[in-house]
Amino acid sequence: MSTSDWTLGIDFGTSNTAAAHESTGEALVETINLSNGNNTMPSSVYMESLDAVETGESAIAKAEVDPKGFIPAPKRLIAQQSFHFGGVEVPSSVPVAAVLSAVVQKAVREHGGNRPAQLVLTHPEAWSESEIRVLLEAAQSLGLGTEHITTVSEPQAAAHYYSAARKLEPGEKIAVFDFGGGTLDVAVLEAQSDESFKVIAARGSNAIGGKTFDALLRKWVDRQLEDNNPELLEYLRKSATLAERFALEDSVRRAKELLSESASATVNVATDSFDTERLQISRSEFEALIAPVLAQAVNLTRAALSDAGIAESDDLVALYLTGGSSRIPVVQEEMKSVGPVVTLDDPKTVVVQGALVAARRVVRGVAATDYQGSHPGGEQPESLSSSNDASQETNVLPVVNDVQREYKPVAEASPKRRVVLALGILLVLLLVGLGGFVWSKNSGSEGAVQGHADGEQASVEPAGDRLEGDTLKQANHAEEPGDVKASYVAKIPAALKGDLADCKYHESTSGKAVKCALGGVGVKEFSESGGPLELDFFIDKLEAMKKAGSIRDDNVYGINGEPALILDTGDPKTFARIVNSGSAYTLEFSNLNEVFSGSVSGFVDRDAAQRFADSSSLI
Repeated sequence: MSTSDWTLGIDFGTSNTAAAHESTGEALVETINLSNGNNTMPSSVYMESLDAVETGESAIAKAEVDPKGFIPAPKRLIAQQSFHFGGVEVPSSVPVAAVLSAVVQKAVREHGGNRPAQLVLTHPEAWSESEIRVLLEAAQSLGLGTEHITTVSEPQAAAHYYSAARKLEPGEKIAVFDFGGGTLDVAVLEAQSDESFKVIAARGSNAIGGKTFDALLRKWVDRQLEDNNPELLEYLRKSATLAERFALEDSVRRAKELLSESASATVNVATDSFDTERLQISRSEFEALIAPVLAQAVNLTRAALSDAGIAESDDLVALYLTGGSSRIPVVQEEMKSVGPVVTLDDPKTVVVQGALVAARRVVRGVAATDYQGSHPGGEQPESLSSSNDASQETNVLPVVNDVQREYKPVAEASPKRRVVLALGILLVLLLVGLGGFVWSKNSGSEGAVQGHADGEQASVEPAGDRLEGDTLKQANHAEEPGDVKASYVAKIPAALKGDLADCKYHESTSGKAVKCALGGVGVKEFSESGGPLELDFFIDKLEAMKKAGSIRDDNVYGINGEPALILDTGDPKTFARIVNSGSAYTLEFSNLNEVFSGSVSGFVDRDAAQRFADSSSLI
C-alpha cells in the first residue's frame, strides 16, 4: 500500500500498541509491522532525559540495564494528566506522543514518505473527555490538526470490525469482551439504523489481564523452586540482576503464550550463578492456576449483560472476543457459557482494524466546538442505572451514543493547562528533532524517538494538579498540628472511627499525616499479633495521585518476593494493593474521590487484608 492519500489507525494499548492503514477509496485494511515481524509493539517508554526517549523493545532493553525512567504503561498516566520526571512536571501526553511518533514513522515509510491524510485513534469506552483530550494533544504535538483526527471507542471499533463480516439489523445486540494485557473491558452494544452502534452497558477492571496470568505463573515458579531449589529462589529474591529478572519474566510470558498452542510449556530460570532450572507446566495446571481470575472475568461479563437487560444468551447475536488474552483456549471455553462466542483473525488487531472501518462509515474530523463533552446531535450520554447488585461490585460506565466526539481546540484551554501543554509540545519537539516532525517525508529512525542523553536520569513519578496541591499544603502550614490532626481524623471513613485509638500527628517525606491505632474487637481478628492494626492516613491531592499511580503501575514485590495483590475496587478513582511486609501484610490505598491515601499494616494474611478493605470504606 503506497498511495499518497491514506488513513492510519492506531490502537494505543496499556501493554501493546497496534496499527493499521488503508488507502482512500479502497476497502482493504492492513495491519502494519511494528517490531521484529510483529504487528504490535510494546507501549513502553524509557525517558533517559527530557530529550532522549525510546519506545517499545528499545525501552525495555534500556530498563534491563537501569529501570530509572522506565514507563511500562504510559496509558495509565493519562488519567492524572501529568507526572514528575527529573524534578519537572511533564504532561502525560509526552510519552504517549513518543509511542505515536514511533508508529507513524514506521507507517510513513510504507507510503514512500507521504504522511496520512487522516489519523484514527482508539480509546477505552470509560475515558472522560479530559483523558481523550490528552490523546489528542499527543497527536497534535506531532503536527496534525484536529480536523484530521478521529477518535473511536475500543468496543465500538471492535463492533464495526465484526459487523463488516455480518451485517446487523437495527436493535440487535452484541457484546465485546476485550481481554488485553493489563485490563478487561466488556461492553454491550445495540446496532442503529445508520450502521452505528450505541453502547448500552459497559464494565471494566484494571486488575484483570494477561499480566495477571503472568503473575500467577510466576508465583507457581516460586513454589516449584521452594521445593526443589530453595537456594536459587533465595538468589532471585535478593541478589538477581535486573537482566536475570527480566529474562525470567520473559520466559514466564512465553510459556503462557505457548500453552495456548501446546499441551505443555517450559519456564527457564537462567542465572549466571546457578545452572539453568527448567520447570515444565501442563496446560491443565495452568488453567487451574488462572481459574479464580477467569471466574471474575466471567462474572463481570454476566453483570454487563444484566445491566443491558439481557437475561438469555439467545438475546445476544454474538459475544466477540478481542485482545491478546482472549486467545487462551480456556478463556474461550468459559465464555461460551455466557453467550455465542465469535473469534476472527488476530484478536490483538481487531480494534485497530475496526477503527478504520468505523471512520470510513462516519467520515467526520474533530470539530472546533465548545469543549463541553458534547456529542453528535447535542445529546448527552445517559447514566446507566446502578440499582442492581452487580453494579455495586464493578464500575458501571456511561453510555456513548456515537463514534465521534467533539473537542475544543487546545488553544482554548485554561492558562495553566496552556503552560503545561506548551511544555509538552516543546518536549515533543526535542524528542522528534526540530524540523523533523514525523509527518514530514523524512520519517527518522526505526525503533525509537531519540535525542542526546545529556540530562539527569531520574525515576518517573505521577504528579497531581500542582496548583491545588500547593494550595492545600499552604493551608496546612497555616494550621497548628492539633488543628491538622482534628481535620484529618474527621476525614477518616465513619466505618473505622469506632475503632480509632491514640491518633498522632506526624510529618514525613510524603507530607503531613495522622497515625492511628485501629483496636476495636472487630478489627483485631484481622491482626497478625491479635493487637491493633496501624493506620497511616494522608490528605493531600498530590500524595493521593502519587499513590494511585504507584498502585496502577504496580511492580512491587514483598520482602519475601511475593508479588503485590492489586484489588479490583470497581471504581476507576480508587486503588488498593496488599503487600507482604515481612511478618505481616500491609494494605495500601488511594481514594481520589475523597482525596486521601495511606496504608493499614499488621494483617495476618492477604485474605484478612482484603476482607478489611471490603468493609472499611477506604476504597
